[in-house]
Amino acid sequence: MKQLTVPAGLDPAEPVAPAEPAVMDTTVDRVEDGAADASFFRALEGDGVYLNPEQLAAVRHTDGPALVLAGAGSGKTRVLTVRCAYLIHEHHVSPEQIMLLTFTRKAADEMSERLGRIPGISREAAGRVTAGTFHSVFLRLLRFRGNHETIITSERQKQVALKVLMKQQGLKDDYEPEVLLHELSNLKNCLQTIHDLPERTTQDKQKKSLLLAYEDWKAERQLIDFDDILVNAYQLLQTDDALREKMQRRFRYILCDEFQDTNPLQYQIVQLIAAPDNHLFCAGDDDQTIYSFNSADSAIMLNFTTDYPEAVRLPLLINYRSDARILGLANQVIAKNQYRHVKSLQAAGAPASLPVFLQPGSVQEEAEKVHQLIYELTAAGTSFQEIAILHRTANTARALFEELTFSEVPFTSYSQTETFYEQSYVKPVVDHLRLALNDDDEAALSGILPSLYIAKDTSVPNVTSDGLLQSLPLLPQLKAFQKTKVEKRVELIKKAASRAPEAAVKLIREPYEAYLTADGSGETTADQAMVRETLDELETSAKRFKTIAAFIEYIDELTRRTEMVRERSQSVTDGVKLMTIHKAKGLEFPVVIVLGASENLLPHHTALEACADRTYAQGAAGQARPSQQKLALEEERRLMYVAVTRAAKQLYVSSPAQVHGKPAGVSRFLLEAYQTTGATEADAPAKSEPVYETKERLVWDCANRNCHAWQQIKSEAEEEKQCPLCGSLMKKAVKEVPLRTANA
Repeated sequence: MKQLTVPAGLDPAEPVAPAEPAVMDTTVDRVEDGAADASFFRALEGDGVYLNPEQLAAVRHTDGPALVLAGAGSGKTRVLTVRCAYLIHEHHVSPEQIMLLTFTRKAADEMSERLGRIPGISREAAGRVTAGTFHSVFLRLLRFRGNHETIITSERQKQVALKVLMKQQGLKDDYEPEVLLHELSNLKNCLQTIHDLPERTTQDKQKKSLLLAYEDWKAERQLIDFDDILVNAYQLLQTDDALREKMQRRFRYILCDEFQDTNPLQYQIVQLIAAPDNHLFCAGDDDQTIYSFNSADSAIMLNFTTDYPEAVRLPLLINYRSDARILGLANQVIAKNQYRHVKSLQAAGAPASLPVFLQPGSVQEEAEKVHQLIYELTAAGTSFQEIAILHRTANTARALFEELTFSEVPFTSYSQTETFYEQSYVKPVVDHLRLALNDDDEAALSGILPSLYIAKDTSVPNVTSDGLLQSLPLLPQLKAFQKTKVEKRVELIKKAASRAPEAAVKLIREPYEAYLTADGSGETTADQAMVRETLDELETSAKRFKTIAAFIEYIDELTRRTEMVRERSQSVTDGVKLMTIHKAKGLEFPVVIVLGASENLLPHHTALEACADRTYAQGAAGQARPSQQKLALEEERRLMYVAVTRAAKQLYVSSPAQVHGKPAGVSRFLLEAYQTTGATEADAPAKSEPVYETKERLVWDCANRNCHAWQQIKSEAEEEKQCPLCGSLMKKAVKEVPLRTANA
């Protein structure tokens, strides 16, 4: 497969220009010996730490709020730790008065360890700084106040509890516990409660009742989860004036790492403690805000200087990680985003390797060619552990995961703990195929029961000579309409038995997908897009096989080998890393291969299909909000930017020409980066792709200033509407909404 220096279809004579070279002055040049703090920086230099002018300005900032715009690879961790040392050493701030908040325990430990190695700061002093994750720091506060509830650390324990409660409420398997828990988490992190949920439909009432029962279950057992730690801390700080004032006196200087990942609940807590002096030092990169699905709100960082008009903006733009040509591509990709702090990374090193672009014909060919590329790289001297392969979703990596599993390439998957065929959406379809081969397969029969609204643990007695499947319609508890549905499913499975795997999957998925995209109340849910994508990928995989038996044999062998790979990866030190872009954030690798840089994968089709028929909660309160399609596309573009900036020396970007069996153009994010005409996402994509435009329409807009949901008005007769997210009343308002054109 040909390797290109520009995306397919563009002029190879016009590669992206490398990033601008940085001015490489340091504290040696900028801190004169006569300066009051010269001895501090001379000691740092003696220890091999040289700050650039931007880092120096950030470290010297003392009082009042500051927003540090820390670009990828710009030395943010160094700035945070050296500033802590500067406060202690030069301004005689007691270490006990400093709070350093991070998002991982690893980051907190690393910063504490680095702080203790800075000249003039003892390990004992470093240990007196309160450094930790939001949850660990505020759990200490709760414990101090006498709250001794047990923390639920097992997701499985929570899921099992919800399943038990569902059975008690007669809901069987109607709801996925993981989905309910995620919704509850988002609700809490956005400063909402279960009581704020609407009760418009049967589904709404069932979910609300179930979540209230779950909260009662925790309370009865004196259990709390990680979200409850922050909710309880926030309520304490809000209601207990003496405690809040004590915290404010104790922690006069607050430093926040990865500020772009902050959610509204975390931000409110920080603001309460920082007041009234507001010595708040927040470091992050709004161009790396990619966790909105976990309640991270890009508006928090974008509006920081509105919340704190006196705040100082301190950019860190010199990148010490990536080749200048890789940075040039990254700058051009992210420059097309409109809702951001405008900035451009500068390169500390000289330009070397051009990014390389691949365009395989399909995801299967992509897997084969990337496998080949790995061997070419290692043959040229690159070690396996220097290579990271990044992908947008787990489905994007399905083919490569299988290719590597059947190869001799050592690798560790950080995003897949099970095979594609063991996923909750996929396994029941595979169970249908297994029954088509063997209608006495008891485990497979159990796997399809929920899709017939029969409890999974129902015992099916073998009362016929034709096998368990034929006995299914004879279950005595079936009502007439259920029996008809079951009989039709049995006939469908028998019909599938005579078809090729791809055709069999197409046949089975129709009734199964109808079940998945309803939640038991018959109402369509927002999971349709993911269901459709997953089953499309299953069809793509099945297409390779002539018989169902061969396909099932392949799945079983893959499962066996995956277990071997999983066991082997625990001891592998020199292995390729396979992970999602989300998982790779904050990491760097000498060689990065980006999979699936095609339309409908990156940007993902859910972003392209964002329209007024869906409910959203994004944007800053009290401000004009961009169209939801633009918001979704901008986060997708940030994902591409994060993927590109993980690469230090070499970058390979693959854009398969077919995705889920359908034609797909090269990602618009790549094409835009190489266009000099200023094209943006508003420009028309290839003819084969959906085309979108926006139009002003009268919609329902939530009146709650802390909620940003809106919905299309479907009937002029509606005079009043309740917000489906927070339960507040909605008002009619004119809004710009994305529409699909006739070409879509």
